[in-house]
Amino acid sequence: MRSVEVHREQGQKHGPIAVSSSGTGPLALCVPGMGETQAAFRHLMQGLAGADALHGLAETFRAWATNHPGRHNAIQTAPDPDDKDGQAAATELFEVKAAALRAYELVGDDLTDANRFLRSTLHGYAVLEASSGFKQARSPDTTFSRIVDALDTVLRNWS
Repeated sequence: MRSVEVHREQGQKHGPIAVSSSGTGPLALCVPGMGETQAAFRHLMQGLAGADALHGLAETFRAWATNHPGRHNAIQTAPDPDDKDGQAAATELFEVKAAALRAYELVGDDLTDANRFLRSTLHGYAVLEASSGFKQARSPDTTFSRIVDALDTVLRNWS
């Protein structure tokens, strides 16, 4: 492994990442951001369940993605199956998100699908917000809260 630096176009440093070239798939990135994200989620969600845990997870993710756009983009590529460090980091992050979804009683494929639904929704919003995709007068915070409420409704009726 070798370390490289992630930079925004303005040259602002976002911290080192480890680059792993093991396996046969595309280059996998083991990003400290996965650990940062799961630590923030785990700390925030202690004692929360259901809609409260979902809102906590979503709001923490949104703030982290806004404050660390380079790391947010880097963790979108799933680690190669042969990348043990990347797989371990991804599994820890998945487990924290699964804990936030525990009140919805999802298991197996339902949990995997719900996680993908949640991830794609939150990532899509973060990408649009970061690229100035919301220029209407209505507050993006209000919209985001309504989206998370809608996620809660869908997840309560997932099976």
